Amino acid sequence: MKLDDYDFADEINLSSGITKEKEDFFGFTKRVTKIDDEGIFRKKRGTYISFEFSDDVDEEKFCQEIIATLKKMSKKKKNKLVLCFGIGNEQYISDALGPKTIRKLHPTCHLKEGKKMYGLSAMIPGVMAETGLESARTALAIIKEYNVDFVVAIDSLVTHKEERLFRVIQLTDTGLTPGSGILSFRKSLTQEYLGIPVLAIGVATAISSRALEESFIERMENLSENAHLKSYLKNNLTKKMSYYTPKDTEEMIEALSDILSYCINEAFG
Repeated sequence: MKLDDYDFADEINLSSGITKEKEDFFGFTKRVTKIDDEGIFRKKRGTYISFEFSDDVDEEKFCQEIIATLKKMSKKKKNKLVLCFGIGNEQYISDALGPKTIRKLHPTCHLKEGKKMYGLSAMIPGVMAETGLESARTALAIIKEYNVDFVVAIDSLVTHKEERLFRVIQLTDTGLTPGSGILSFRKSLTQEYLGIPVLAIGVATAISSRALEESFIERMENLSENAHLKSYLKNNLTKKMSYYTPKDTEEMIEALSDILSYCINEAFG
């Protein structure tokens, strides 16, 4: 990941082409970031809504706010077939959020009666290294076969800020590109490619070595008084990118997948 690559739109510090709103609740903050200019920091034009929470969050109110946002962003209507796609590799716990969430969903489309399928459906497409198939192509085939109306894609994201690991959830109407956080780009799960609206949900599960080094430099005492040292450190950042997760990642993946699956079941089930 380069420093101009951002999974989280609210981490972008620009004054033009972006509008931001902030609303504080008990134990969590909701930020709405709208990107007006296509391509800013490789982000698509659209709406990005993040929920950053603390240890004392009121979980019920937190979930209700996410559920309400999911319904609003998806323009929830009756008799629509929603396909939830769990992106990620279950073999690596920091990348297992998508599949873990899918396994906790309660599909309802097979229980509904009518001429057209509707309700909640779910699938874990796996990763290309295991299946040889791209997630977006798999989704497109299912959409055409079952006449899906809306896609919800869940994935693990990379943050630039250490304190946000497993502390922020992002919803966006721009879709997602599997693997983009670690510069392993695949075909995108977007409305442009799939032909139907896509809502992407992501959680900060990893941080890059570059971001950690940048953070360390910014926190160094009296750094502004030593321009030569700052310049040296910035010019000698790690060239080979690595990604790190907290030691309690497995526990946090379970907790966040519980929250996401509950919200999705309530919003679309």
